[in-house]
Amino acid sequence: MSATNSPVIFRKGGDGYVKAVIMAGGEGTRLRPLTCTLPKPMVPILNRPMMEHILNLLKRHGFSEVASTLWYLPDDVTAYFQDGSAFGVRMEYYIEREPLGTAGSVKNASEFLTDTFVVVSGDALTDINLSEAIAFHKKKGSLATLVLTSVPNPLSYGVVLTADDGKITQFLEKPTWSQVFSDTVNTGIYILEPEVLDLVRPGHKVDFSQDVFPELLRRKAPLFGYVAPGYWSDVGNLEVYRQAQKDCLDGKVRLELPKPLGGNVYLEDGVQIHPSATIGGPVYIGRGARIGEHAYVGPYSVIGPYSQIDAHANLKQSLLWSGVKLGSRTQLRGCVLSKDVVVEKESEIYEGAVLGPKVRVGAMSTITPNTKVWPEKIILSGTKLRGSLVWGSQEQGPIFSKHGIAGDVRANLTPEILIQIGLSYGAFLGRQKRVLVTSDFSKVADLAKRALVVGLRGGGLDTRDGGEVAGRITRFAVQEMALDGALHVGVDAGDPNLVFVECWDGRGRWLTKGDQRKIEGIFVREDYPRFGAEDMGDFIQVAGLKN
Repeated sequence: MSATNSPVIFRKGGDGYVKAVIMAGGEGTRLRPLTCTLPKPMVPILNRPMMEHILNLLKRHGFSEVASTLWYLPDDVTAYFQDGSAFGVRMEYYIEREPLGTAGSVKNASEFLTDTFVVVSGDALTDINLSEAIAFHKKKGSLATLVLTSVPNPLSYGVVLTADDGKITQFLEKPTWSQVFSDTVNTGIYILEPEVLDLVRPGHKVDFSQDVFPELLRRKAPLFGYVAPGYWSDVGNLEVYRQAQKDCLDGKVRLELPKPLGGNVYLEDGVQIHPSATIGGPVYIGRGARIGEHAYVGPYSVIGPYSQIDAHANLKQSLLWSGVKLGSRTQLRGCVLSKDVVVEKESEIYEGAVLGPKVRVGAMSTITPNTKVWPEKIILSGTKLRGSLVWGSQEQGPIFSKHGIAGDVRANLTPEILIQIGLSYGAFLGRQKRVLVTSDFSKVADLAKRALVVGLRGGGLDTRDGGEVAGRITRFAVQEMALDGALHVGVDAGDPNLVFVECWDGRGRWLTKGDQRKIEGIFVREDYPRFGAEDMGDFIQVAGLKN
């Protein structure tokens, strides 16, 4: 243990103001791929980061000043909680340059801690009564009080044995069954006096359970364990993560939730559910989510904010983070899809599968049970993925179909991608060339056309907007106007989100395969210029083209 040799002066907890420290530096390796790009405390439970639930617990028990210790991806935490005012508290942050252990990280915040304070892990889920634990601590005159709970299987935790008065008599970190002498384990919630931190050398890696508390026990300091009723889960792996969400939907843990509808269906603001869709609770659906016609959302499913579930999609016991898009007739069973995952039509994902952020699953694909896919991987249409995809990726298919480009405006042909296509087309034609752009009469096609225009002008092309016309008019108009190329945007008659972009050269002919490959090469390599104001293309609205 890296500790000072100075004696510790023990004292009873005073009546001063009690502050809190949330340890939020966890990397969460056992939750990967969910935590590849996100710190564990920011992993959502019912659409809110675990740390937000901890903050709400602290606020319920009167805490208004909270420090947070950070290491892994600290900006994600600070950007979300900022100064804490939006959550009714005042937040301060203490960032470690390298991991300092639980005690070392709290020592890093010692200037904030002048009286009795509470330490809570930011990557656990609990509704334990902190006020009762603090009252026990003060009544016993304890220097350090560990909040304990009973669990059916203590093998993965630090087991703690106490006397009848609550005084701790023995520790054992993660025992084997032959060593188990109690089912009472350490929750990682502590009520401490500032003097405890005198045992920790600044800037050294020191752990409370492995170093500090055994040292206090050796010195016969007033060290107590408070066995707390209530819910507690450390959310230590993917299976426990899924179970924690079920426990929340079953009401086993007290959280701040919207008032449920019949059948324990929880809806946030702005949810749109088609009248023909079926929702079988308990279910939690985030703000702005859309559920399409004849879709089925089954029990123990959580739908993230602004997710979209298309017609006839069917999901049960599945967890979707924000911005997930499920195509028509997709089937999900017991899986986890993290932020901005796209699953195209008629694909199936089975129990235990976990997809990291921005994974895209092509149409009619199958993800087999317990498969893990790391962030931003592309799974091509028709794939049956039988093993985890960690390194590399399947190659993206060509962006051109027979005569143009087609895709879902919410998934693989978003406005952002259309801007890149416009830039790529501009690089292909060359600066100061002139191009005609039109769309059909739908709102989605008009939006896609405007995104293309941004890219075309950014690529240095002088752009004529011909408005809303039939595609064949565009094909002939490019010849009459003696321009260098033309693009027409339309939507599929059977799917209003499916966009196509038809492409012609200056003679009104479809682009050759060679020209398509050149544009695709520019797009894939992002080998297009970024022009400034002096080189940006002009924009002209063309009147009367439809006549």
